[in-house]
Amino acid sequence: MNNMNEITTAGIKYMYSQTTDKTPDLSYTLTATSFPKEITHRPWGSYEILYEDDKCKVKKIIIKPGQSPSYQKHEKRDELWQIISGVGEARIDDKYSTIMYGDNITVERTQAHCIQNIGENDLIFIEIQTGDSFSEDDIIRIEDMYGRETNK
Repeated sequence: MNNMNEITTAGIKYMYSQTTDKTPDLSYTLTATSFPKEITHRPWGSYEILYEDDKCKVKKIIIKPGQSPSYQKHEKRDELWQIISGVGEARIDDKYSTIMYGDNITVERTQAHCIQNIGENDLIFIEIQTGDSFSEDDIIRIEDMYGRETNK
């Protein structure tokens, strides 16, 4: 017997099947079929918040070719970047390194940082923020190629 069921929890819709093939055990397979997506656009690309609670925030960040977010720092959070596609150049406290699929970068509080897409395709990475605040108000912008206000 195979029954398809649907549940929605925390804004995520799941489809699951219940099977009872000649055994009393039931097995469930959950597959996320749709997510509530709120994509925030910036001059350099976009980001989407995948998860957030009072201990962390997880974002999927897409940087367009040739673009870069501000060179910035934070006083209330650390970041971990896991590169999942593309090629970039990370700048941490004025030290540069080339990054690509599989690389991860740790950015500690108060370290100045940015990442630039130096490839021909989108640079995509997952950013995990941990700390005391995940507000956009914790951005201390040092340099910005788009003319946004800096607060060195």
